[in-house]
Amino acid sequence: MKIQEALVKAVNFHKEGKLAEAENLYRAIIATVPTQSDANHNLGLLLMNAGKLKEAVIFLQNAANINPGVPQYLVSLKAVKDAISASTSTASSISPIFESEAATADSSSEASKFLDAGNVFYLSKKFEEAVQSYKKAIELKPDYVEAYSNLGSALYYLGKLPEAESVFLKALELKPDYAECYSNLGSVYNDFERFEEAEKNLKKAIELKPDFCASYNNIGITYRNLKRLQEAESSYKKALELKPDYFEAYNNLGNTLYELGRLEEAENNFRKAIELNPSYAEAYNNLGGILSDKGRLEEAEINFRKAIELNPSYAEAHNNLGGVFNDTGRLEEAQAYYSKALELKPDYAECYRNLSTLKKFTHGDPQIERLKSLSKTVKKIEDKIQVCFALAKTLEDVGEYDESFNLYLEGNALRKKELGYSIETDRKLFSVIKSSFGGTSLTDEIRSKLPPLNLNEISPMPILIVGMPRSGTSLAEQILASHSGVFGAGELETLGVLAANLYFNVPPPAQDVYRACGAITAEYLKEIKKQPEYADNDVNGNDNKFGVPPKYGFVTDKMPLNFRFIGFLAHIMPNLKIINMTRDRTAVAWSVFSRYFPAKGLGFSNDLSDIAEYYKLYEDLMAFWENLFPGRIYNLNYELLTENFGEETRKLIDYCGLEWEDACLEFEKNKRAVRTASAAQVRKKIYKGSSQAWRRFEKNLKDFILFS
Repeated sequence: MKIQEALVKAVNFHKEGKLAEAENLYRAIIATVPTQSDANHNLGLLLMNAGKLKEAVIFLQNAANINPGVPQYLVSLKAVKDAISASTSTASSISPIFESEAATADSSSEASKFLDAGNVFYLSKKFEEAVQSYKKAIELKPDYVEAYSNLGSALYYLGKLPEAESVFLKALELKPDYAECYSNLGSVYNDFERFEEAEKNLKKAIELKPDFCASYNNIGITYRNLKRLQEAESSYKKALELKPDYFEAYNNLGNTLYELGRLEEAENNFRKAIELNPSYAEAYNNLGGILSDKGRLEEAEINFRKAIELNPSYAEAHNNLGGVFNDTGRLEEAQAYYSKALELKPDYAECYRNLSTLKKFTHGDPQIERLKSLSKTVKKIEDKIQVCFALAKTLEDVGEYDESFNLYLEGNALRKKELGYSIETDRKLFSVIKSSFGGTSLTDEIRSKLPPLNLNEISPMPILIVGMPRSGTSLAEQILASHSGVFGAGELETLGVLAANLYFNVPPPAQDVYRACGAITAEYLKEIKKQPEYADNDVNGNDNKFGVPPKYGFVTDKMPLNFRFIGFLAHIMPNLKIINMTRDRTAVAWSVFSRYFPAKGLGFSNDLSDIAEYYKLYEDLMAFWENLFPGRIYNLNYELLTENFGEETRKLIDYCGLEWEDACLEFEKNKRAVRTASAAQVRKKIYKGSSQAWRRFEKNLKDFILFS
């Protein structure tokens, strides 16, 4: 076949969407005649349209070098270079069409020239200019379907979703089998939260073009929004099967795996996205979130800073970096980054709530009026919840208690509805726990069923700090973690996850609870050693960043709701230290009710009646454990601790079997990370009177029966 004939055939393949065939033929032409400029140029455009920008620039540069007198070559080369330098991404994939000059029937027409100019602006992220060029192309050629498609894409990135929808629908009128437009319309409907319509359009795109990787990515977003996470995972994996270098799909898959609780896999996918696109700010931000959740806060900070470096206007990354500073006690920096995030994104509901937890508001603060205004316009239920809690806290600060109380009621009611919580779920769980253990302690017969465990080799020995949320568990841990022999691990989900996976996922009658105790204890002891430690090396001077250094004989786990699972560990470890924090019941109830908890396992916290009922379930179960393990649970009262701090702290240290250290009385100087709602409070000296905060709302609470 002659070179010119081969080029015409390759162009026809290109026009028909047979991209693999076109690419192979372009490459064959270039291998035979490396100076064939059209083949280099068209292959570069094909690769650019496939997102392979770094490879595309090689062939476009070749075309421009071979024949610098062709303006289109220089335009295309500039476009791909601008695209590389401005490379950022949204979760959705919009699919503009950049046809090669040879593949466009009327490439010399004025309309085509405006389309090309629009494409250059588009790839350079100059979307306003792109819109004007595409509109001019359509004015000259009213049935120019490619111009409509790309106009819709540019409008999408400008946030003009209704206009984008209208334009994509017009393109589909002109070309009813236009797979790219169905996919793009699906992205628009995803952003509109019209997920059923999004799914319908994206399925149509896949039907028309089964190898269309962008549609699989976009429908994955739809499924994730519909909480159909397994389908989302499958869709992203299909996109990656079709396009192994699809960094957006790796990022989106990472988000889905995170929601599924598969943190290691999620982290790996974010890292892969960054490997494929080192300029991908969103992936750095998401990786920072995973690392933050794992307690690896120094690494999280690095990744959030990198996201901001790549995208200085990235409000979410500023907010998340503020969270790291909050957790590490750098409260002024935290407040500064929250404020910057709000400057960049004035309707950022979550950030307002984060800032409200750090800041004491006063009359005249402009943020109060901004929050009031936002409360009238916010639409998403999750944002409405955040605004309610933030505004309630700010109004509480300035003494407007009635309005504050009503906002707490509204925010909690919305949160309960969002979670779909029923107290009956917890009633059943507590009943199963008590019936499983049956009030029977370890006998020789039961002990013989358990796996052997050398208690002398347990290091570090766990200290469980349990109780109701907001009962003072953070304070107790901060005191203990100020001791040189205690590592403060924070709120670990380990015990709850192990209990669910190794016991509660199996119908209790078919499960041997005592064998489960052995398995859960063995796994728990392995997992609690895997905590990040940033300052210390082991006794041999080796880096021990991701484990508890040997100098620590104890490790605290202050997940309050671990009180439910005490029996699984206490049966196996007679030396286990268990501290139960108690506090004035009304103080706990109000503190729980007036806090937003991101975790989904605290549904009882959003209704005052549920809180009172749950508190009774807690007290009943603790009495059950006290009877089963007499004398082994240390009850520490929060009010007594704050009133007689020195004496109660010495008793606590003595119970844990530790030598006294004065540092325990200066816990506020401990710079360890604290990732709880009490992060700011534990940076301050002991405070008396916090259990009376609910009295500001005493008259509002009269209509609610909390405790008889």
